[in-house]
Amino acid sequence: METPFLRDKSHTAVLIMDYQNDIVTGMAAHHPEILDRAAAVPGGARLAALPIIYVMCFRPGYPEISDRNLLFRSLKAAGRRSRRR
Repeated sequence: METPFLRDKSHTAVLIMDYQNDIVTGMAAHHPEILDRAAAVPGGARLAALPIIYVMCFRPGYPEISDRNLLFRSLKAAGRRSRRR
């Protein structure tokens, strides 16, 4: 049975991002099931033979962050480094 929202596998991928400690810690405190649900996603993608793309962290100097990005521009201004695990 085909998943209703998955029409064309050749143009579909699973993008996994924003699971950095600072982001997830606050969210998981209010939604403890979020990590279990997120952990199930790659397995489902593999079963569906979909590519999985992991977004790991920002490049030095944060060229990806626009000064118009209210959420991340303070991170860029502080020169804070994102952590890899």
